[in-house]
Amino acid sequence: MKLTPIAVAILTTNLLASCGGGGGSQVDQDSPISTTPDTSTGTTPPAIIIKTGFITGFGSIYIDGQRYLTDTSTISVNNQLGQDVSSLKVGMKISLAFDETAEGETPEANEVHYENDIEGVITAIDRNNSQLLIAGTVVSFNDLTHFINVSEAALNVGDRVEVSGYFDSTTRFIATYIELDDYFDNDSYEYTTGAVSAHDTANKSFSLDGLTVDYSGASINGQISDDVSVTVSGTLSDDVLIANDIETHEKSYRGDFSQEGVAHYEVEGIITAYDTTAKTVTINGVRYSLAANVQIVGGTTFAVQSFVEVAIDSTTNEIYEIELKNRHTDSDGRVKGVISAIDSTERSITLSGQRYLFTNSTRVEADDNQYFNFDSLQANDRVEIVFVSNNGVLEIQRIERERERARIL
Repeated sequence: MKLTPIAVAILTTNLLASCGGGGGSQVDQDSPISTTPDTSTGTTPPAIIIKTGFITGFGSIYIDGQRYLTDTSTISVNNQLGQDVSSLKVGMKISLAFDETAEGETPEANEVHYENDIEGVITAIDRNNSQLLIAGTVVSFNDLTHFINVSEAALNVGDRVEVSGYFDSTTRFIATYIELDDYFDNDSYEYTTGAVSAHDTANKSFSLDGLTVDYSGASINGQISDDVSVTVSGTLSDDVLIANDIETHEKSYRGDFSQEGVAHYEVEGIITAYDTTAKTVTINGVRYSLAANVQIVGGTTFAVQSFVEVAIDSTTNEIYEIELKNRHTDSDGRVKGVISAIDSTERSITLSGQRYLFTNSTRVEADDNQYFNFDSLQANDRVEIVFVSNNGVLEIQRIERERERARIL
């Protein structure tokens, strides 16, 4: 895939290697290499955690309110190593590896990997239903989608875009990030992601949510079968994607990590399938077994369409903890206005007499791509807020600071 230029920039679940609902394949991760004591010091190296989720802010990198330092990180963007953190954007779904730290310490990311989920030319736009058709895939956008170098209203058929996000249980792809992709060095291929169905080994074809893929001439990394998540690049011809390259996703993360001694994996995403008999759930197209004593955090039960973060044991590949996330996929409203008051203690701001509360998962954006955080907000800043009502409290899901501050009269 093409490299996202540093000068411009990046929107997860999972995220994950996003893929369609349905069964998914049993996760087949390489067994991690066990750590052994360093005989020169008599100590054991810290355990490694690999986490997949959506960028919610910067000042290093934030995922769901947790900061990860990036001063010494190796960063890969669309398989191009050696990138700078400025090439990443809010809404991108990334995977990163970090050393396990003591409570209260800020972890430092050793490696960061980003790969887009969908990339190609828009062939249809349905603004009434907030949908785009890209690479034969229906992409939904909403008030939580982060647009880069373009707005929803300015998108046109024929524009080439790059998309990051996740599938829900209805196989609808929800974009967390859409960037206008008008760089001169683009290749001519279309890229899409999904779960394989109607696999025809004789004719070397399969379906991705209704899109027929012909892989008779493709290079294949992995084993294709029904319910396996794949990323496909190729050329559209009469509603058939003629594939030139296919990569299967049988891991809980994207990217080629060089880390050893992985303790566990953490993954955000929507549960797209739950087999109560086999005790398995599918997230981002990968099927995981549930540990016998799986812990549920933030509630008492989960179901298909629940947005969750799961912890996966690296040895057994079983989920041992499921954390329920509140309203990550939709919102209750969007407002624009000027900040009239800021309460640093409760971390809230007031617009037009209404108080809005920051949370750990609040996504922070700026239309001039200058990153900021709550502490840098000032009275008279112009902002746009997307919010959700939680027991009467209006919680900010996404906040964007506009370029110009209001004139003080």
